[in-house]
Order: sequence, then structure tokens, then C-alpha cells
Amino acid sequence: IYMSKVIGIDYGKKRIGIAISDIDQKIAFPLKTVENNKPIQILKKIIESEKVASIVVGVPINLDGSNTDATEMCFKFHLKLKKAFPKINHFVVDERLTSKLAKRFLNQSEKKKQRGNKKNVDKISASIILENFLIGLN
Repeated sequence: IYMSKVIGIDYGKKRIGIAISDIDQKIAFPLKTVENNKPIQILKKIIESEKVASIVVGVPINLDGSNTDATEMCFKFHLKLKKAFPKINHFVVDERLTSKLAKRFLNQSEKKKQRGNKKNVDKISASIILENFLIGLN
């Protein structure tokens, strides 16, 4: 059976972290971090070149289950994506603690230059969001 790739998105006001799965939808890879000025055009290129079938957007929720300041912003972005890419599947997932996990991962990495790089945090957060989604599929 032919599988297709899934994109994971860590949406933020300034930057958007993007991750992509392998074709079997088992592994999530950090792809890139982009400035949040033309995300639809950038995602369109990725979706077309990588033959993406689904998009997963992480939505921040407080530990008590309530919405954060950014929750509504992420849902609005998700709606924009649904309108821009109506032929692919769209999902939202709880992204609680993904940035903290990404920062911890970077702090443990040996490349000291990468530790403070927020762009790396965003794309690694996106890969954690995507990985959590893929675990639910498999």
C-alpha cells in the first residue's frame, strides 16, 4: 500500500516550525523553521514537492486543560490551512510541553551552538508534535 507523508507544525507568532514524516508515517524529522510572514506559500511548496497527504497543527493547552493565550491563534491558522489545502487531511493535537522537551533535547545535544537557537527549538517542537500524532496512528 502506498503511504504518503505528514507535516507537523509548531505555529507561533514569529516563527513556524515544520517537521515531516517518512513515507510510512513512522518517523518524524525536523524540516525547517520559517518566519511567519508567508507560511501558506512555503507550505504549498513543501506539500507539492513532498507529496504530503496530511497536516498536523500543534495547539497549546494549559496543563489544567484550559486554553492558553495562543490556543485561538493556532485554531485560526488551522482553519486557514484547511481553506488553502482542502484536498488533504487536517488534524490538531495537544502540544503541551513540546517546547520544553525540545529545549531539553537541544541542551543535551553536543552542539553548543545549537542550544540557544530558537529556530532549532521550533522545528524540533514540530517533530515532537508530529511524532506524538504518528504514535497514535501506528
